[in-house]
Amino acid sequence: MYKLILLFCLMSYVVAAQQNKMPAYTSPIVNDDKAVVFNVYAPQAKNVSLTGTIQPNDIPLTKTDDGLWTVTIGPLAPEIYHYQFYIDGAKVTDIKNQSPYP
Repeated sequence: MYKLILLFCLMSYVVAAQQNKMPAYTSPIVNDDKAVVFNVYAPQAKNVSLTGTIQPNDIPLTKTDDGLWTVTIGPLAPEIYHYQFYIDGAKVTDIKNQSPYP
């Protein structure tokens, strides 16, 4: 009986660890056609949007099964754009952006 309980606990831990694993992703991604893909990992979020100098209105992102939120916009003219995500109402910087706007 003890081994069965231990096995159940171990299996529960493995399933929980897999569910909380952040997927590998990049953001932003500029495609050859100048369309830009923005991604942010927020598995518990209910609402995520993109805001900034890219467009005057907030742009909603779509959630994938692994907790990644994504949107593709453009094509955009080459420029330095300032943007942030709204995650459930909180402004959040894109932590994956290698060249953040000062």
